[in-house]
Amino acid sequence: MMNLDKTVLFVGAGFSKASGIKSTKELEECFLNFSLNTVTPEPLQNQITEILKKYYRLVFGWEDVGQYPSLDDHFTTLDLTANSGHNIGEYTPRKLRAIRRLSIHRVFDIINSNFSDNSRVETFLKKMHNGKKIQLLLQIGILHWKDIYTIKLKINLIIIMG
Repeated sequence: MMNLDKTVLFVGAGFSKASGIKSTKELEECFLNFSLNTVTPEPLQNQITEILKKYYRLVFGWEDVGQYPSLDDHFTTLDLTANSGHNIGEYTPRKLRAIRRLSIHRVFDIINSNFSDNSRVETFLKKMHNGKKIQLLLQIGILHWKDIYTIKLKINLIIIMG
């Protein structure tokens, strides 16, 4: 048997796609149109959607139709302005941090609503685990995926962000 003590697995978006998690492009497409969820009640999802749409209109000049800003642009704008103490129009750093929390909540809701067990992924992780820690280099959008499998398989996954 091979010694995997010093093994780091480099995985990308395709690794999580096998478990039903949407790609970044798919996340962007449903970010403002998401309501189907078993965790967050629909009235609250609708309020979150309206808050995010208002933010997109005022900050990015987005109309109710057309291309959405990328999630990279969305989160970068929020992080840079909120963390530097700047306003964007009516949005104070406090409001921007609230928008960021709602945005993260929305992304996790989308991920959770689409996640499904994948026997190949589970088998692979169990074989690689073999009682030891597994190190995975993951894209930032897949961090919550790690929590799902850590709990489900009762294994210790370590995230290495480069």
